This record gives sequence, structure tokens and C-alpha cells, in this order.
Amino acid sequence: MSKFTTSIILLIILLSFKISHSQTVAETKSWIANKIPTLEYSNQDIRYDYTITFTDKTLNISENIKTYFQGQESIINTTTNVPISQIGYLTFDEKSNTVWLTVKAKDNLKVFSKELDGKESLTNECIMIFSKLILKDDLQNRLRKAFNNLIIKSGGKVIKETF
Repeated sequence: MSKFTTSIILLIILLSFKISHSQTVAETKSWIANKIPTLEYSNQDIRYDYTITFTDKTLNISENIKTYFQGQESIINTTTNVPISQIGYLTFDEKSNTVWLTVKAKDNLKVFSKELDGKESLTNECIMIFSKLILKDDLQNRLRKAFNNLIIKSGGKVIKETF
């Protein structure tokens, strides 16, 4: 067998290995849906927790915010429906006690549907507030890669941040 033939066979084997071991869309959605709730942030005054579901090509973010003030508990529930192909990019912003994940729409268009107190509105971003656990195990980059994979496989285009 010639060197050329051996090289071609090796290349085919390597390419098929990469293709057969990449995450499927269903596995990526499941990973995101299972990972985000583990990053909830809470202190004695407030608690943010999230439930992530997917319907076809839409990311559904249910946010539950509980606040505690002078012995009284208040609850705010919002649901944001995000067409995956309309996600432009994600940003992570580290604050003193939290990390904020902002999901931004392409071209700053108001295409994310948000429901709060039975009222629906359109917005161009969705912010999730996480504990600093997201800084461990390279979770920021892993979440970014997972979302970028979903955006591309949902017919969208990943926009690189300019800064």
C-alpha cells in the first residue's frame, strides 16, 4: 500500500471518528437544560432559579425570582421564549457575587417573547443571573459552545463579539 493510500485511509478514519462523536442537537439541549438550574444564585434576600425547556427550535426560559424582605416573601415568575436561530451572541459579565449571562438577539431585534404577570412583550435580550459556580470547570465556554452549536444547527449564524 502506498503512502498516499495509507494517508487517505487514515484521514477518512479520523474524519468519521470526529463526525460520529459530536453531540447531537438533542444531547446539547439536554445538557443545557440540566446544567443551567445547577447554577442558581441565592442569598438571604433573593433567589434566582431557572427552568430550561426546548420546543422545536425555541429556547424557553422560565425564571423564578424569590425575594425576602422583613419576613415577607415575594415571587416573580417570567417566561422568555427565544427563537434559537435569532440568538446573536452571549455575554458573561462577572459581578461581585454573581455572573450575568446575557443572551442577545441578532441585529438587536426585539424577537424574544417575554411574559410577566400575564402580559407579553418583545425584547432583544434575556439576562440570567448565576452563582459563581459557572466560573468552575470552564462552564462559561462550554455553555457558549453549546449555544453556538444550537444556533448553527437551527439555521442561525453565530455573531462574534466586537470587543
